[in-house]
Amino acid sequence: GESRVGGRAAGFESQEARRMRCSVAVVAVAVTIEVASGQCGAAYRPGVDLLELHYDHAPDPDDGHSAALDRTMIDSTLRKGGCKSATFRDRLNVVIGTYGYKTKRGLKNFAFNKRSRPLTESVWGTCGGWLNADANFYDAVRQTAKKWKRTIKGGRRIFVKEGGPSEFTAAVIRKVYKKYGWLDFNPKCQVTVVQHSNWNEAQTDEDDMKYVKRKTNYVRISDANDYLKEVGKDSFIDEFKSRAYASAFGDYWRAAFKYYPSYVFGSRAGRKVIDASDSGELMEIMRLGEMSLEDCMNDFF
Repeated sequence: GESRVGGRAAGFESQEARRMRCSVAVVAVAVTIEVASGQCGAAYRPGVDLLELHYDHAPDPDDGHSAALDRTMIDSTLRKGGCKSATFRDRLNVVIGTYGYKTKRGLKNFAFNKRSRPLTESVWGTCGGWLNADANFYDAVRQTAKKWKRTIKGGRRIFVKEGGPSEFTAAVIRKVYKKYGWLDFNPKCQVTVVQHSNWNEAQTDEDDMKYVKRKTNYVRISDANDYLKEVGKDSFIDEFKSRAYASAFGDYWRAAFKYYPSYVFGSRAGRKVIDASDSGELMEIMRLGEMSLEDCMNDFF
């Protein structure tokens, strides 16, 4: 069955706490919950558990905006500065090219967006690096499985932001079983996968999708396009970009909007756009709630 990620995670502030801290100039202390080792559905612990950020970058370039918002949320919200922490960097695994082979077979004009490589380097290069599953799927699976092994052996858990189909995640789970069969590996309790998109699920090989749902603590949230996407709302988008560029995260957002400057689909193609919909999954993992783009602008910039 599908379940939510567990209660308030240790190591970061709630949205309400951040607003209180800003308004009254005091340091807000987030509520922390001690979780027993191996407890199913327990909360993400920044700098303890492994955080997996998967971006397909095919065919929709929305991953560019999502990457910038993910880095913004991490560095804004985690108490110890997110990527400034060597421990956090060691327990982060960013993978691009995690599209499904069903997508590659089914779309006539399918193409992995190779411009995602400099975008990813701009956003994540200073936060422990990244893997490219498009360039070498099996090597990315192998390296990810090694990180999962270290995590499981250390009594920690794995949280996956599934910014695309789930075939890569299925391959990693199978690799861990095959190569590290001696591990006490119980992914139903140790691996939480968060997904927001019907399309991503439909583009996953059917057997792989069933496998991931059966094997992991699979969390299906509402479609984050409803609160993290704006097309053609020019005045708001201009304000968002202006404030983002002037913030401490300006370099990430400039790279993101260079990568995805305008909408690419249907009758609205060419209109101004912000689409960070895949970041709804990281909001779920970090227990931030469904923050709108306006919430993000006011909280982070």
